[in-house]
Amino acid sequence: MKYKKTTLFLFCLLLAAIFAGCGSEKDDSEEQAKEDAERIASIKEKAETLYNEDKTDLAEGLTMEQINEVVELIMAEIDKAFSPENESELLLTYDMTDRAKSMFELDNEIHSLFVKDDILAKDVTLDTIEDLKETLEIYRALNEYYERLTEKIEVAFAQSEHIELVMSYFESFIQDGEIITDVTEQDVKEAEELLKEIKNNEIRKELTKHLNRLVAAVETIEETEFAAENKDDSSNTVWTNTNPPATSTYTSSNNTQPSYNTSNNSSVTHSTNSPSGGESTNSSNNDQSQNDTNTNSPDRADSSGSDDTNRKPDAGQSDPSDDDNRNEEERREQPPADDEDDAEDSDGNSNTTPIDEMD
Repeated sequence: MKYKKTTLFLFCLLLAAIFAGCGSEKDDSEEQAKEDAERIASIKEKAETLYNEDKTDLAEGLTMEQINEVVELIMAEIDKAFSPENESELLLTYDMTDRAKSMFELDNEIHSLFVKDDILAKDVTLDTIEDLKETLEIYRALNEYYERLTEKIEVAFAQSEHIELVMSYFESFIQDGEIITDVTEQDVKEAEELLKEIKNNEIRKELTKHLNRLVAAVETIEETEFAAENKDDSSNTVWTNTNPPATSTYTSSNNTQPSYNTSNNSSVTHSTNSPSGGESTNSSNNDQSQNDTNTNSPDRADSSGSDDTNRKPDAGQSDPSDDDNRNEEERREQPPADDEDDAEDSDGNSNTTPIDEMD
């Protein structure tokens, strides 16, 4: 009986010890959970500083170093055993930090489309801009962030499309690697205006090479047309001398001096008055002079294929202009006629004695 009482007492002590141990372990677990929650809350506070106050955009002046600091704190806790509540809170903090990192990287990619002051970089393509725009759609709920970067995307699109337009414009004048032949000055002016709208100096300088090819093509076309016009004008010109040969005639006032009729053939004609009417008759040299004159007519020049009036005199042959000068000098040296020789009688007859009367 005494043995039974001892056994029962020991059993009760064992149960008390067990219950006492269980209570102690529960208290330790709750304390640990409390400590874990405080630690995770501190990490979450750091993650929230990556955003602006309204959580609609990244914090102003945010750096990748700040983001990486939060990431390292999370990774130090990720393998520990937590209560379900603490584990859920840690995962939310990780998602918040990872999203901030992705947004920061996208922000940098969109800004890298420009070299400075919204000037599109050289190697940016429309496909690159399209991909970034599609990625940005994920963050549409973050309105400030979305609107800010959408504005940058639109600026990049506008500049990139304009550059593509200019390149296509120049390519429209190239066929088989050569500039086409119907480019005009107006085309060059339009190209110059298009180039002015390109903000990137490097891109504009590179495309100016295509403009210079257009300018050179226009100059070549103009030179060719000018040469063709001059050739046509030269072939349509007929060199003829339609002016009659110059003549210089001098007749002595006393009607007894010879009359000088100088033409290109240097002929001299003597004239005298007839006894009956004072009318002068010319020798056959006048006919010869007329014939010589006819040979210098335009028809003669056309048939012979050369202009005799423009031909220099052969050696030993007198120049008509020299004859004209000599005749002019003779006229000046001729002594003036006496008044009585110049006077005519009342019948209107010349004072020259007729040949019959002289006999």
